[in-house]
Amino acid sequence: MNKLLVLPLILAVSACSVSSTDGVATRGKNKDSVFGLTSASDIKTEGSISDIQNVVIGSFKVGFAESSKETSKARGTVLGGAVSGGNSTGKVKLEGVTDQLKQEITNAAYNDFVSKLKSAGYNVVDRSSLTSSDQYQKASKENFPYLLDESGLLSEYGKTQYFQPSAFGNTGIILMADMPSKSKGFGVLGAPDMKMADYAQNKGAAVVSATYLVDFAVAEGRAGISTSSMKVGQNLAITEGTIRFVKGGSSTFNNGTPALILGQPVESGKEFGTIVDATSGGMKVAEEAANVFTMVLGGGTSRSRSFSIKADPSKYKAQSLEIISKTNAALLSAPKKS
Repeated sequence: MNKLLVLPLILAVSACSVSSTDGVATRGKNKDSVFGLTSASDIKTEGSISDIQNVVIGSFKVGFAESSKETSKARGTVLGGAVSGGNSTGKVKLEGVTDQLKQEITNAAYNDFVSKLKSAGYNVVDRSSLTSSDQYQKASKENFPYLLDESGLLSEYGKTQYFQPSAFGNTGIILMADMPSKSKGFGVLGAPDMKMADYAQNKGAAVVSATYLVDFAVAEGRAGISTSSMKVGQNLAITEGTIRFVKGGSSTFNNGTPALILGQPVESGKEFGTIVDATSGGMKVAEEAANVFTMVLGGGTSRSRSFSIKADPSKYKAQSLEIISKTNAALLSAPKKS
């Protein structure tokens, strides 16, 4: 190879980078959904909950992210018929958190939720009133723990496991809007939703469904015309949190199901484990060789790294409960729309 080409190739191959961040990484602010020019509000209220006094808990779920994959892609330019640019991909898995620990966190989080519901002035009706009803008995249910798998074909990254309190048993309802990204839908209105609305109207008690997602990794990507980079770090956070009150039906089903929705993540801001580059040496060598070959042909380079975050179980549990409790307080203290 001509020596004059060596330096440009080295620079091009190194143009895409993936690395980990020491200490705690911080998430950016979520933007509004219209133009993305302003930050979203901390709490969003949909519909009116001012007239709700009696509530019964129909569903309580805590999701624990197990893995994720983030990609930063260079925009690229067309040069001589070839597209230059490349991808930086960070893949990360959580290790050291058992199902038993997740169940313990969920049980404690549920107790905190019930306590804060009562403190917020709601009359919490015994759950047996709902579970013994014909509406609940006939509503479709899912098995728990429930695995939400968004990893895609030939991938093992993008899985979240949802737990419900041990007292709820092994099956439970999931409302249509509880998991917006859920690949498996429940139809136009959702069978459980309609059953819960019927119960609420007959009994005069709104059916509450609460859903939280505990995420563990932060990925920050940057992209230019021909370069891209990705940094992966740790920071436990509730990135999705919603409390829905099914109080009846309507033509759009929105008026009958007001909701309190988390707009910004609630972060721990503390280290809970150690991050390790889990990419094998063989994979790195093969990737660099492929990048050189691609560059010779005029294409873009790509770099991918796999990381694992090895959790300290006691820190993970304490921090998870802390951020869930903060989320419960934030959502239930939001002003009630009339």
